[in-house]
Amino acid sequence: ARGIVHRDLKPENILFDAAGRAHVADFGLVRDLGARALTVTGTVLGTPAYMAPEQLEGLRVDARADVWALGVMLHELVAGERPWIGKQTVQLLARITATPRPRLAELGAPVELDAVLDGALTLDAERRYPDAAALAAELARVLAREAPAVVLERRARR
Repeated sequence: ARGIVHRDLKPENILFDAAGRAHVADFGLVRDLGARALTVTGTVLGTPAYMAPEQLEGLRVDARADVWALGVMLHELVAGERPWIGKQTVQLLARITATPRPRLAELGAPVELDAVLDGALTLDAERRYPDAAALAAELARVLAREAPAVVLERRARR
């Protein structure tokens, strides 16, 4: 909403205050979408495990790259691990492009949550949610139907 791309969203950069509200931290790699680019195409900046495919390839990114990172974190929160694991950038990109994301419904999460993640973690950035607000709106709709505690309770029973 502020015209910036964080480019390094990951669990370590989400901090919680005493009231439990989340705050984004570490703005060292932020890109102002309205400013002239300071990095050239081909430069890979960020934490590979949470980077969108276009970011891993060194292409120019926008808010949809942050949506991807949020999708990876959401998957990790529910499943206990990231959807794709790779030690090297090339290996990670190969897995993302060749391996379907594990379905959270298999862990007892609502099928609608997988649909939301499909919109956040689609390889084609043009088909991804345009920004975090759109992702949040879809996620709120899913959560309004089933409280997260129910999902966690189902997962604990497995």
